[in-house]
Amino acid sequence: MPVRIVPPRPADQPHPKTGLLDDRELTKTEFDDACRDFDAYFRINGSDRIDRTEQVLLWTKLRDFVDAVPDMGPHRGLAIFLGLSGTQMVYGYRVLSFTPSGAGYAYEPSLCAGDSGTRGYASHIYDGDHFQRVTPEEWAVYRQNYLTRVTVKRTVEGGFESLDPLVDTHAIIFPWEDEMVALRAGNNDLIGNSNYHMIIDSVSLVHPAINGDCGNTTGGYRHGVCFYFEVKRLFGWEMLVRDSSEIVIYRNRAADYGNMCPPKCRYFER
Repeated sequence: MPVRIVPPRPADQPHPKTGLLDDRELTKTEFDDACRDFDAYFRINGSDRIDRTEQVLLWTKLRDFVDAVPDMGPHRGLAIFLGLSGTQMVYGYRVLSFTPSGAGYAYEPSLCAGDSGTRGYASHIYDGDHFQRVTPEEWAVYRQNYLTRVTVKRTVEGGFESLDPLVDTHAIIFPWEDEMVALRAGNNDLIGNSNYHMIIDSVSLVHPAINGDCGNTTGGYRHGVCFYFEVKRLFGWEMLVRDSSEIVIYRNRAADYGNMCPPKCRYFER
C-alpha cells in the first residue's frame, strides 16, 4: 500500500467516504506534490527531465477499448505499462480479467516476469485517436529504453541510480469498475454535457519495502500514474482536481491507487 507524502489522516482511521484505509484519490495539493516529486526523483541519466508525461485520452475510446476485449467477465482490470521513446514517456495498455479472491482479485494474464508467454507486455498504445495494437517485440523496445535510460533517486538523501527490473515498476494495475468507472461517475455532475477528456500522468509517492507475489521491493520513491478529468470551459480546459471538501468518492480528485508490479503481479489487493 502506498504511503502518502503528507498523510491526510491517521493511517488507522478509515476513509470517511469508503470505509477503507487507503485513499484511492489525490487532492490538488497531493497531486501537485506527487508530480513535483516525480520530476525531482526520476530523471534521464540522472539529469534530464522526462518529457510529455501527460497523455490525453478520450474516455469513450478508453471505455470502448476495455469493453471490446472478449470473455473478461464482470470484473476487469486495466494495466498501465511504462515505456520511453527518446525522452518522452510512452504508456502501454492491457485489459485483465479479474476473479474475486479473498479481499481482492486474482487476474489473468499474470504480469510476473517469471511467468511464460507474452503476458508481461502491453497489448496496445494510444496514438491520440485510437488504441493501436503492439507486439511483445515492439513494446520491449519502449520498455528497454525506459529501463536503460531512466534513473531514480530513491530517497531525499540518496543519489540517482539505475532502475532495477526486479524492483522498479513494470506496470500499474487498476480495477476498472471500482476505480476507473467510479472516477467517471464521481465527476458526472461536473462534466455534464461539456466537452471533456481524461488525462494520465506520472506521479511518485514514497512506498515502504514490501514482499509481493512476484518479488520484493525496497522502500522509497517509485514511479506511479494517476488519472483525472478536464472539461472545456469558455477560456480553456479546467482540471477537475481540487482541494475542496467532497462527499462523493473521486469528485474533484485524481485516481492513483493501483497495485505496482513488481511486487504485486498476479493478485490485486487494496
